[in-house]
Amino acid sequence: MLADNGVFADLIRVIGPDSLINLLDRKALSLSFTRDVLGVYNNTENNISVHRFVSIRLAARQNKKRISDADQVELLVENVLGKSRQSKRITRALLDRIRFKNLNECPGLPQGIPAHAQEDIFNPRFLKAAIADILRILVPEIELPQNWTFDIVRVGEEFLVGTNLNFEDINKHYHKRIPPEHSTINADFLLGFVLHAKADAYFAADYMAEIVTSPISSSIINRSLSQILIKRENNLSQIEMFQKVHLDNGRGVREAINSGERSFADFLKLLERADRFKTWLSDRNPDATLLQEYYTAATSDSWIERLPTKSLRFVFTTLGGAAADLFLPTGGLGTAVGAGLGAVDSLLLDRLLKGWKPNQFVEGELREFTSGK
Repeated sequence: MLADNGVFADLIRVIGPDSLINLLDRKALSLSFTRDVLGVYNNTENNISVHRFVSIRLAARQNKKRISDADQVELLVENVLGKSRQSKRITRALLDRIRFKNLNECPGLPQGIPAHAQEDIFNPRFLKAAIADILRILVPEIELPQNWTFDIVRVGEEFLVGTNLNFEDINKHYHKRIPPEHSTINADFLLGFVLHAKADAYFAADYMAEIVTSPISSSIINRSLSQILIKRENNLSQIEMFQKVHLDNGRGVREAINSGERSFADFLKLLERADRFKTWLSDRNPDATLLQEYYTAATSDSWIERLPTKSLRFVFTTLGGAAADLFLPTGGLGTAVGAGLGAVDSLLLDRLLKGWKPNQFVEGELREFTSGK
């Protein structure tokens, strides 16, 4: 797991510091912590707005004393638990078990995640499709006009946005569901999803891990991976690269724990059983039947069976060896990079060639809204 300040604090608050340390000691969880927050910078002068993808962090206290990574962990623990001997103990234990990640100092990305993610938006075909996906999920009842535009013009390290989208009308529909205090749709808001999806994909590839993501990020990641392959001359129209799987009889484990009906300690008791089946599953191609068998075996005869049902959504890549077949016979990775891949896309392709399957568990704060529940 890669956790920012909010996620790190929630882990301590929701599951408890001792359970978190237990997970880390059992190797059921590996945790990297980043102090950085991704966003879209906007500077407006003379009614002209320029934008840039950025990451920001709290660098110093009010007394101007610089904050180290260890200081930030200590502050977060104290904010949740209060300042005490226990919080000192928890801080020391966590510092011994976690790693730190700087989003501006990533291997293979000399300019950091924001600068490389920004390169994606200069691909007009990808960007327009991604913006359409985002709006389709956020405001499903609107129909985009046939002549809508969303264009990016590079200005040094920044960019201008030109669009004829009617944000006033879009927000009339959006704010029927999501209050203005939460968010308002504009160009920066939409581009922020592209930035975060690129970061999700990069870190999943870097760790060769699965992705827990939102419906919007899932859609953008799928498009991004498709674009990597479409940049080759091979005809991919007949290849189904992504398989969507729904389990309608999933259980609301998160809701039960968050409500206090069950404790996280109850959940820890089920991990050993689930781990056995996950090891067995790792060598097989997931499909709906296999996934259902795994889920049933891992949760049968347990308190999870008595929880209310919910729909779980997964997206699996079905490329298998197709990625290697598409690239290696005609020149390999070097040829692909020559076709215009950026640093992040090159990493994603390299991981695909090495057998990484970026399976996605699709969740997010807008899940109920987007699923119509």
